[in-house]
Amino acid sequence: MTPSSAPKPVGGSTEREQGELTTDLSYTRLFVENDPTAGIRYLFATRLAECLLDQHLVDEAGARLLHETSLAEGALGGDHATTIGFYLQLAQAAYKRHFFGRKGYRSTLIASIKILGGLFRQSTTVLGDDHPLTRKIVASFLQCFDEQLDWSLDDIPGTYLEYRAYCILKAEMTKKRQAKMPL
Repeated sequence: MTPSSAPKPVGGSTEREQGELTTDLSYTRLFVENDPTAGIRYLFATRLAECLLDQHLVDEAGARLLHETSLAEGALGGDHATTIGFYLQLAQAAYKRHFFGRKGYRSTLIASIKILGGLFRQSTTVLGDDHPLTRKIVASFLQCFDEQLDWSLDDIPGTYLEYRAYCILKAEMTKKRQAKMPL
C-alpha cells in the first residue's frame, strides 16, 4: 500500500468503503445494532469500540460510545464496571483525536486526562486498585503523557502532574507486590 492509497485515519470518514472493513468490525457493528439483549450488546459494543479505535475511526467510535455509555449508565448505573469501561474507551477516543491535529487538539488531550483522572478515583473506590480495569485506566492515563504531540509539561495543570507521579508510584508498588506473590 503506497502512502497515497493508505486510508486516512480521520474519524468515520476514511476513504475505505464499508465492504473493505475487517470482517470482525462488520459483524460486530451489525450485532450491536440488532441485538436486544443488553448484556451481550454491551460486550459487543465494547468490542466494536476497540475495533473502531484500532482502525483510527475515532469519530464513529466516539459517537457510538456516547450512545452506549448513556444506555449502560441508565441501565446499570455509573459505578458498574461496564459503564466505567465505556468511559475509559471514551477517554481513549478523545486521546486519539488529539493526534489528528484538529482545532483544540490540546484541550482534547487535557479532556482525556481529566476523564481518566476521575475514572481512576471511581474505579479504585468501586473495583479496587488491582482490578484489571483500574490498571487499564492507569496505563491509559500514563500513555497520555508518554505519547503526546506538541506540548510541554507547562501545558498540564499541576494536579495532573502530581497524579501522574502517584500513578507511576502505584504501578511500581503493584509490580513489586506481584513479584513477591507465590505462583
